[in-house]
Amino acid sequence: MEKPSVVLIVEDDSLLAEMALEMVEEAGLPGVAVDSVDAALDYLKEHAERVAAMFSDVRLKGPLNGVELAAFVAVRWPTIAICVTSGVALERPYRLPRNARFMPKPWKAAEVISFVESAARAR
Repeated sequence: MEKPSVVLIVEDDSLLAEMALEMVEEAGLPGVAVDSVDAALDYLKEHAERVAAMFSDVRLKGPLNGVELAAFVAVRWPTIAICVTSGVALERPYRLPRNARFMPKPWKAAEVISFVESAARAR
């Protein structure tokens, strides 16, 4: 089985999704951007074994928010590294899984790259 090599970016702002993709690719992994919880779950159902990390906004379109998505992914696919981001809360959101990382917006490229590199090494 091949080593997981994709970072799933869940961000409904297309400009921010593009920025995140550039940072992830700078860290040496390809990124896949989706704009909703439903699209993220559809992608994971098909390709979870290829996903090293998920980088998700808190506020998303769909039945779940980014924290709820992170909690689901942490249980269903525990080997996927998770980072949840927000421009609203300056502190770690309540109910974020213990193994998930929180990163406030605006992102610092070095922090995103460090998260992606450590996720790739962990797998």
